[in-house]
Amino acid sequence: TYTVDESDFISDSYIRGSVRSLQGDSPASGNIVSNTTKAVTWQNIIKTSSFTLKKVVTDNHAQIITDNSAEFTFHVNLSGLLENYAYTFPTIAENPVVSSDSGTIDNLAVTLRNGESVDFSNLPIGANYMISEVSDTHYATAYQIDDGEIKSGYTTDLQEVTNSPKTVTFINQKFLENEPVNVKVTKKWQGDETNTSERPESVLIFARK
Repeated sequence: TYTVDESDFISDSYIRGSVRSLQGDSPASGNIVSNTTKAVTWQNIIKTSSFTLKKVVTDNHAQIITDNSAEFTFHVNLSGLLENYAYTFPTIAENPVVSSDSGTIDNLAVTLRNGESVDFSNLPIGANYMISEVSDTHYATAYQIDDGEIKSGYTTDLQEVTNSPKTVTFINQKFLENEPVNVKVTKKWQGDETNTSERPESVLIFARK
């Protein structure tokens, strides 16, 4: 006779699966028969999770604006995926996106307006992603992971897909015309700081756009 079973284990990447055999036993067991081959397949399920990409536009005072006419383009790079697997992102691509032989998807283009978001689902736990926004000189750009620190820049650090789905928010601050802007100016004199006899009591500063 024979018995096939899988030892208990703890894994961040797989769920302990079920056995499939010709007899359908669990665990797989049976009698060894001369000149007969029996197949036993143990099926483990890959743990998956997701992340969300979101776009927000604010004004000079960091207040979210309602205008969503402008479009913003992102490039998403994914690694650590299943090799040659067709991933479906319905709101991004009409057809499935197939990963490479090395389990990567490079420069997946995404377009979002202010207030819009998109989900990347069914990604293996432990996979990585990096997101870049195409620069626009009309905005100051930063990004935030969940409720974490807001970091300036167009490209995120390398992120990992975890059991707890993350939200990556790109924040664009729009420079509105004719809006008042506070500018702090400090005047420094060269030379002896104590010799003030030849210095004017005040100076006139001109600001040019």
